[in-house]
Amino acid sequence: MKKLLTLFVTLSLSFLGKAQWNPALDQNLLVSKPGGSSFAATTSDGKTYIGYWKTVPAPVNFELRLQILDQQGNKQLGADGIKITDQIPMSTYTVVEKTAVDASDNLYIGVTGTGAGTPGYVFKITPQGVSEWPNGISLGEAYLPTILPLANGDIVVGYFPASQKYTKIQRYNAAGQSVWAGPVQILSNDTTKNTIPADLFELPNNECEIIFHKQLSFGTTSNLFAQKINLKNGALVWDGAKQITTKSTAYNTKYSGAVDGDVVYYGFSSGENMRFDAYLQRVNADSSLPWGNIGVDFDTNQTYFEKDMKMAFAPGSSYIWAMANYSSSSQGENGEFIQKFDKNTGARLLTDHGKQIFPIDNISMFHYGDLQLVNNKPFFVVQKKETSTSLNVSLNAVQLESNGDFSWPQQYLPVATYSASKSYPSILRPVNGQSVVVFQEKKNADNTSAVYAQNLMLPNGTMAVHDVSTKNVNIRIYPNPATDMIYISGVKDQNFSIYNAAGQLVKSGMMDQGKVEVRDLVKGIYMIKMKEQEESLKFIKK
Repeated sequence: MKKLLTLFVTLSLSFLGKAQWNPALDQNLLVSKPGGSSFAATTSDGKTYIGYWKTVPAPVNFELRLQILDQQGNKQLGADGIKITDQIPMSTYTVVEKTAVDASDNLYIGVTGTGAGTPGYVFKITPQGVSEWPNGISLGEAYLPTILPLANGDIVVGYFPASQKYTKIQRYNAAGQSVWAGPVQILSNDTTKNTIPADLFELPNNECEIIFHKQLSFGTTSNLFAQKINLKNGALVWDGAKQITTKSTAYNTKYSGAVDGDVVYYGFSSGENMRFDAYLQRVNADSSLPWGNIGVDFDTNQTYFEKDMKMAFAPGSSYIWAMANYSSSSQGENGEFIQKFDKNTGARLLTDHGKQIFPIDNISMFHYGDLQLVNNKPFFVVQKKETSTSLNVSLNAVQLESNGDFSWPQQYLPVATYSASKSYPSILRPVNGQSVVVFQEKKNADNTSAVYAQNLMLPNGTMAVHDVSTKNVNIRIYPNPATDMIYISGVKDQNFSIYNAAGQLVKSGMMDQGKVEVRDLVKGIYMIKMKEQEESLKFIKK
């Protein structure tokens, strides 16, 4: 009996099971039209927190609001979420927020008011959308509140009171009350320089470590330092802060790090001598730097710029993943490279030059947001230039294998295909086989930039091609692979649906004399399901 190749999908990925929040990837799920910046975080069971500043009439200017989406993308807090506060003094703009989620899935939001006094606040919201601290923890003058949830339910907050020069740190209990007698000041090796928080990490033995910036001048140029703090009383553990790299950084840039026992790893990009380079540093428990006073270079070549490095570490792993946006010296052409480091020696495991994921060209496919790991394999989202205008991009998900090869035969899967400028990206940690991407863009129907979210069901190797006997041996699909058109013989014209390898509905319509146009599909493997047929047929778009 003649056989047709069809795609078999396990129950964990069933094309008709777990649904997309919006199968039209050029539309996505509209969350809100706030008028201000937005941010997102995920819970351990796959819910999505989405916060945003909504513009309101003066003198308030902005109010802070929150929406929660369940695993199916349903809004849990009404059509436009709940108001967290409208009592923060705000000017006509907002600044970067910082968020964290604790072991009980409570969300913490650290914000800075842009009005008089630049006051900082921390809010705590439960997974049910209840604001535990309705008035927030008032930090006083506080730029960039940085939050570390502790294992016991307390939090540590670092912030920068600009008029007082130095970063301050305080511990708060679950009720939002101060634990230490007073905030602890964090100084660098030069008391004349400002210090600004970057990241906090919880360590064993009731300690934490702060990575912070020493501002070098009136601008944003900085050097990175570390200091260890006793969580019982806020006492500084090291005699002095440790400069962790001699390379210059920028205090207004988001870097990434991870903790492994009492060791902290930190990844960053540096701009010096008319070029950009990326580095990974290891800070031991005694403040020593076994990888030198610079760190390990992502790539020993000096051919391309290495920008916006992001790193990720899976507990128990023997290596650390990192990715970087590579560009030409003009920065007009971009691509993406991946690297893998031995966590003990710092050795580069994907050659001394990294591994190319996307070439450096004018399509400019490079990462957008953070690096995540799925089964200790890299998962990230890349933007792809869709028109001659570099700002008009689509978003596409990528997963790699342990050797850096693509996990999916079509290399990447579309997430947001509307060609437009995108901002405020949140590439959230995949939970239960589902990833969520939150971003802002202005579609044709929008009068202002809007917050959108889209889920992606990860194939994760559960998809395979099998021979399945067809009940109708006369059904045939050709040409296969196809470029512009496929023809299906042996059936009458009927409605069809086309799904990509992630189970996403990417096209539907009515057959026209056995023809289905596929020229608008990206390269990859697809499955076409006809309404009056039990089976689905596989084809390849080349």
